[in-house]
Amino acid sequence: MLVAAQNYLQKRFVGLAELSDRVVQRQLWQQMRFCEQAETEQSYLAEVCLRCYISHQIYQVCFDLETKFGRRNGC
Repeated sequence: MLVAAQNYLQKRFVGLAELSDRVVQRQLWQQMRFCEQAETEQSYLAEVCLRCYISHQIYQVCFDLETKFGRRNGC
């Protein structure tokens, strides 16, 4: 499933690196909600991508906090 979601994300967001997090999240949310009414595969893929995208952001924040305040760095 992750391969299908990755393909969906790459097709939907050409030049992803240049887009802000807010833009990507908003577009995924809108795609998920818009297609949800029709119960399409696109809605499901948009939801999976949004979950992965947000999870990655949470991971990055936790990693940064650990870097700043971990055993060696925060004490």
